[in-house]
Amino acid sequence: MTLSFLYWAFCYWASCRVLQLIRLIARSDTDLAIEVAILRHEVAVLRRQDQVRDQRS
Repeated sequence: MTLSFLYWAFCYWASCRVLQLIRLIARSDTDLAIEVAILRHEVAVLRRQDQVRDQRS
Protein backbone atom coordinates (compact mmCIF):
# COMPACT_ATOMS: atom_id res chain seq x y z
CA MET A 1 0.00 0.00 0.00
CA THR A 2 2.76 2.48 0.90
CA LEU A 3 4.70 1.73 -2.28
CA SER A 4 1.61 2.39 -4.38
CA PHE A 5 1.06 5.72 -2.61
CA LEU A 6 4.68 6.73 -3.19
CA TYR A 7 4.42 5.79 -6.86
CA TRP A 8 1.35 7.97 -7.40
CA ALA A 9 2.80 10.80 -5.33
CA PHE A 10 5.93 10.74 -7.49
CA CYS A 11 3.84 10.65 -10.69
CA TYR A 12 1.83 13.65 -9.49
CA TRP A 13 4.99 15.57 -8.54
CA ALA A 14 6.69 14.75 -11.87
CA SER A 15 3.65 15.74 -13.94
CA CYS A 16 3.38 19.06 -12.05
CA ARG A 17 7.03 19.82 -12.76
CA VAL A 18 6.68 18.95 -16.45
CA LEU A 19 3.64 21.22 -16.78
CA GLN A 20 5.49 24.03 -15.00
CA LEU A 21 8.40 23.62 -17.39
CA ILE A 22 6.11 23.73 -20.43
CA ARG A 23 4.41 26.83 -19.05
CA LEU A 24 7.77 28.47 -18.38
CA ILE A 25 8.98 27.81 -21.93
CA ALA A 26 5.75 29.13 -23.46
CA ARG A 27 5.83 32.47 -21.61
CA SER A 28 5.66 35.60 -23.69
CA ASP A 29 7.39 38.93 -23.18
CA THR A 30 4.11 40.37 -21.96
CA ASP A 31 3.89 37.77 -19.20
CA LEU A 32 7.41 38.60 -18.08
CA ALA A 33 6.70 42.34 -18.11
CA ILE A 34 3.60 41.82 -15.96
CA GLU A 35 5.56 39.69 -13.50
CA VAL A 36 8.28 42.34 -13.22
CA ALA A 37 5.67 45.05 -12.59
CA ILE A 38 4.04 42.97 -9.86
CA LEU A 39 7.37 42.26 -8.19
CA ARG A 40 8.31 45.94 -8.28
CA HIS A 41 5.01 46.79 -6.63
CA GLU A 42 5.61 44.19 -3.91
CA VAL A 43 9.07 45.61 -3.24
CA ALA A 44 7.63 49.13 -2.99
CA VAL A 45 5.00 47.96 -0.48
CA LEU A 46 7.64 46.18 1.62
CA ARG A 47 9.84 49.28 1.62
CA ARG A 48 6.94 51.42 2.81
CA GLN A 49 6.19 48.94 5.60
CA ASP A 50 9.84 49.01 6.65
CA GLN A 51 9.84 52.82 6.75
CA VAL A 52 6.74 52.82 8.96
CA ARG A 53 8.44 50.38 11.36
CA ASP A 54 11.54 52.56 11.51
CA GLN A 55 9.45 55.65 12.35
CA ARG A 56 7.66 53.85 15.19
CA SER A 57 10.91 52.70 16.81
